Amino acid sequence: MRPLIEKIRARDPMGYALHRAIRAAVAIPAVFAFTFEVIGSPQVATFAAFGGFSLLLFVDFPGNWTGRLTSYLMLGVTGAVLIVLGTLASRNAWLAVAAMVVVGFVVLFAGTLSVSIAAAGRAALLVFILPVSLPGTAGDIAPRLEGWGIAVAVAIPAAMLVWPPTEHNNLRRFAAETCRAMADVITTRAAGETEHADELCNQVRDSLTQLRRTFRGTAFRPVGLTTGSRALVRLVDELEWLGNVVRLLRTDEMQAWPQLARDASFAAADVLRASAEVLRADRKAVIADDHGLTRALDRLAEARQQVAAETRALLDADSNMRTELPFQGHELGYAASLVGETVRWAGESDARPVIDRVLGRPPTHQTASPLSPAVQIATSQIERHSVWLQNSIRGAVGLGVAIGIAEWTGAQHSFWVVLGTLSVLRSSALSTGSTVLRALAGTLVGFAVGAGLVLAIGTSTPVLWAVLPIAVLVGAFAPEAISFAAGQAGFTVVLLILFNIIAPVGWKVGLVRIEDIGLGCGVSLVVGALLWPRGAAAAIGTALSQSYRIGSDYLESCVEYVLGRAADPTDELRAVLAAGRRQDDALRQYLAERGTKSVALADLTGTANGATRLRLAGEAICLLRPAEHRHSTVLDHLSTSTELVLSETRSVCEWYTAVGDALDPHRPEGTPPPPCDQSQVEEVFDVLRHDLMVSVDVVDDTEHAKSLLWTSLYLQDMRLLESRISPHITAVAAR
Repeated sequence: MRPLIEKIRARDPMGYALHRAIRAAVAIPAVFAFTFEVIGSPQVATFAAFGGFSLLLFVDFPGNWTGRLTSYLMLGVTGAVLIVLGTLASRNAWLAVAAMVVVGFVVLFAGTLSVSIAAAGRAALLVFILPVSLPGTAGDIAPRLEGWGIAVAVAIPAAMLVWPPTEHNNLRRFAAETCRAMADVITTRAAGETEHADELCNQVRDSLTQLRRTFRGTAFRPVGLTTGSRALVRLVDELEWLGNVVRLLRTDEMQAWPQLARDASFAAADVLRASAEVLRADRKAVIADDHGLTRALDRLAEARQQVAAETRALLDADSNMRTELPFQGHELGYAASLVGETVRWAGESDARPVIDRVLGRPPTHQTASPLSPAVQIATSQIERHSVWLQNSIRGAVGLGVAIGIAEWTGAQHSFWVVLGTLSVLRSSALSTGSTVLRALAGTLVGFAVGAGLVLAIGTSTPVLWAVLPIAVLVGAFAPEAISFAAGQAGFTVVLLILFNIIAPVGWKVGLVRIEDIGLGCGVSLVVGALLWPRGAAAAIGTALSQSYRIGSDYLESCVEYVLGRAADPTDELRAVLAAGRRQDDALRQYLAERGTKSVALADLTGTANGATRLRLAGEAICLLRPAEHRHSTVLDHLSTSTELVLSETRSVCEWYTAVGDALDPHRPEGTPPPPCDQSQVEEVFDVLRHDLMVSVDVVDDTEHAKSLLWTSLYLQDMRLLESRISPHITAVAAR
């Protein structure tokens, strides 16, 4: 008993699963009793009971109070529409199958748009599966909607008011902790302190690990479609970049920086601390700007301008500064300002009045249509290698086949066949197979317990009513606190009791459930084996390969744009963002799949971060574009430097493109290229610096020299990144 208690405490340390189970144990029997005994309609009672299950057990929306209420209300409206559609489609077997496939695909695929939509997926499918698998007429719509409406009226207040989540956004909390830890490291290093510097660096590493685990720890992105929520996706990438910069800082090296550079580093730390406060603040505090993020960003911008004004020092042939020192200072300030701007963007978006957020009115500085993010996200997944698209098709086909088999075999409770398919169908055949075994084992145990219970107490209605809340409590608590199989066992007991209250038939109803669940599991196995059986394991290599190749093209386009050789690479940016979404979905699905992983998480994460850095470097370079009207004399004297930067760009992009080729599982086995020798990187920089020095002395104009210089420094950063990610890439490519 003690090991079981310890396991439960470990899996539910905050008591969330227990609280949810208690809510369900009180609300669902109460709703069922009212609709069955008072209203006296078995159909109303059935939809009220299963509506309570879907709202209280199949979904738990994240977010703050307003966001959760909005999500529950939207699910209530969506459920009503699905009940109408399901009832009308249930009259014809072929129509029911077609409707199940279409609705299943739409519901599953829509989950890529938002964490709330993804969280509501199973609940919405359950609400549709019930009416489409129970043949009915137009006259049955009203009692079914009545049952659903009663469930909504009881379940939503229970979910919102009874033990609501105390931590509504872990992603923001861990992002805030990461910002504060990085600020402490920067301040300590810049001030020349060494006593606690290493300990603070470990805190940065731990907080980044926790942030990464929170972001990738679910099968869907833990962000919504709101502007503030979508900003968190960028923030995670930017904090990964800044974290790498911060961990490379050394106290002795920072002491060698010019005073202006160290002042900028203190300003960067202030921005990070202000960002942490905004991430943890409520809406009113953000509106008042009590934490001064805007003022901190202004101070950092001024400090960075002063540092940039000293570009001539980098062009001095007698300068003894190592090339990476000025770049680290510039990169630190830029990455910190990027984080601050993203946090301010998220804060301003979340601080909008509720009516503005509901109507999709953008913040004052944003002009994009509120529908454009949804369109961009959806279109990025319309690609045959997209894991989300594959899972949506697999799930829709599996549910449609289950409906068809249930109809054509005359299954006594066809709803259970489809529910069995929904419960065990996973993203790979291997995961589905293991889940099938656990589902059947759990159902058998539940049948044995339920049958023994029914045989012991008979079909006495008062006793069954008394046992029902206890059965719901155990059935709701078991999946989260014990295991999936335990949850199946508990749910089987609940159904035995429910159906014996509606129509007392004893233990035989449990035997029917075993048969139907087995049939549904068989459908899942066949569909899982035929449609993309390897799941995300087969798609992760393709997704990474596409991200590197598309990211390399984007980086090259950005450099050519800054040097006046190409147009604004907006289309390329959309392509690289789409590839990044597919890569992220493949990675999180791979991590969510059961079974032994052939590639370590650290190697996958390191490889994925390399592709993200390509995009971030390109975006940073695009901001360096000088004024359009350039003096021809300046261009003439900078032509050699321009060609040198373009040559280095092609060399960098060729390396990352070769990485993409090596990661592509559809190409012949290849070996990732070795990282560039650091001495070659410094040699290129020295040649460029000498050429720029001569050119600037002739024309006395450093604006275009700055663009070339800082572009080359970003390219140098991508060169330095090669040696850091090369071991991770080699490990991933080998698998």
